[in-house]
Amino acid sequence: MTLEFYEKPGCGGNARQKEKLQSLGCLLVVKNLLSTKWSAPGLKEFFEGKPKNEWFNMSAPLIKDGFLNPVVLTEEQALEAMIKEPILIKRPLIKKGDIKLSGFNPAEIREKLGLEVDEAPATCNPSDSCHKNQ
Repeated sequence: MTLEFYEKPGCGGNARQKEKLQSLGCLLVVKNLLSTKWSAPGLKEFFEGKPKNEWFNMSAPLIKDGFLNPVVLTEEQALEAMIKEPILIKRPLIKKGDIKLSGFNPAEIREKLGLEVDEAPATCNPSDSCHKNQ
């Protein structure tokens, strides 16, 4: 199975997630989440059926430092903020044809992609290189 995998380069959590998918036989077309040119409708497709607060990378500095509160944003404002600052996007984004996922949720991956992911690989650690330039 070939998947598009949108990551933050250097993210240790994304590296572990890629390894897990590859161990299940997936061929990954890896793309840089931060340099992809997103549109609001295109980005929103990855979040269908999820509450707005689950669209966000809660470790992003703007959120962690209290400059942005996703809860108070409208959907339009949320998408606008993520297009302007892609580090806000919950990662990874995974695409297979019309199927689009955000985050690495084993139950969602099993249900929508048919892959037997029993647990999520560890996400980023504060010591991972991706935290040095978020």
